[in-house]
Amino acid sequence: RLVDGLLARGYVVVEDVLDAGAARAARHEAESCGAQLKPTLQALTGTRSDRVGWFGAADLAANGCPTLARLAWLQRGIAAAINSDG
Repeated sequence: RLVDGLLARGYVVVEDVLDAGAARAARHEAESCGAQLKPTLQALTGTRSDRVGWFGAADLAANGCPTLARLAWLQRGIAAAINSDG
């Protein structure tokens, strides 16, 4: 179960979610779309010392980042699967 790894280690690795081509496209989009995207900065601090910004899938899609948008939607799906696996 996915949740077992999450509880034991604090993270899970889901194999074969992203192929090499999608990873390259996501990296390219992240590098080229960065200036036009405005992240929602995480207000809660304590577990991390760096600043964390979040992008919604709709914002990514609207700003020409279709691969990143697909990954954002996929991330929500994986989170839902982990939550229901408990």
